Amino acid sequence: MASGTSIAEATSEHRWNPMPDPATTPVPNPPLPKNLSREERAHLKTFDELDFDVFTHAKWDRLGESHAQHVRVHWPDGHYTDGIDKHIEDLAALFVWAPDTRILSHPL
Repeated sequence: MASGTSIAEATSEHRWNPMPDPATTPVPNPPLPKNLSREERAHLKTFDELDFDVFTHAKWDRLGESHAQHVRVHWPDGHYTDGIDKHIEDLAALFVWAPDTRILSHPL
């Protein structure tokens, strides 16, 4: 940034182009960008499989496909768990509390 230029002035030359609101987008699962590497595509495929099948259908025996045995998970309420077994225990409890929990799309 040039000396004597405010942050607002320095960024004014770059117009902000907000992403669409995911709640109003007509495409629930937009196509992947064309410039992704093979590895990035594989990671996104694993992420989709984890969300749409493993998580949504509570297939906890498959969680190891995407989580390490010693995974640390930070939950929105501030607590964290160490290890996949404790994480699965917490996920199972979540589904008892909210049995209709599911992921149907990735809008972004």
